[in-house]
Amino acid sequence: MLKPVARVYAKTVTGSLNGVVLPNDASSWVYVMKDNNTVASSRPDKETGAFTINGLIPGHYKVLIDDSNGYKDKKFEDVEV
Repeated sequence: MLKPVARVYAKTVTGSLNGVVLPNDASSWVYVMKDNNTVASSRPDKETGAFTINGLIPGHYKVLIDDSNGYKDKKFEDVEV
């Protein structure tokens, strides 16, 4: 005799953050932070400066662009995903 089996899977809704960091020779890192913890990071493309960070849980984040080569860092507060 066969018994029916039900499997339940949680569906997680996530978002992404993308942008362009210029100038692209800044050798930047992009950090996404929540409650002073880094939850994700990305290195922008060397030629275009484009970046994408996937898999972010919906909410509000701080985004820090950490530049080198003498460029100024930039912080964005309350970025909604």
